[in-house]
Amino acid sequence: FDVPESEKHVRNALRRVLSECGFTMLQKSVWSTDKDILKELCALLQGAKLDKWVRIIIGDEVQSSMIGRASTRLIAKIKKSARRLPK
Repeated sequence: FDVPESEKHVRNALRRVLSECGFTMLQKSVWSTDKDILKELCALLQGAKLDKWVRIIIGDEVQSSMIGRASTRLIAKIKKSARRLPK
């Protein structure tokens, strides 16, 4: 999804709903699930008028490369280190 910064409260609410529905966050705006809930999700997004900011991709599997996994771990380490720096 790509919810504008001006709608930050909507974006945060969407993340909470996705998490509560059992989705897994791959990136801040990329979520996945192995549940077959397309109809329900579409109804929810349309009812909340979020469908203009959300794209649903249906696939059989998600694969990540060694480079992708390594960069994800590196980013996590950098963020953790940055939190320890004096402000």
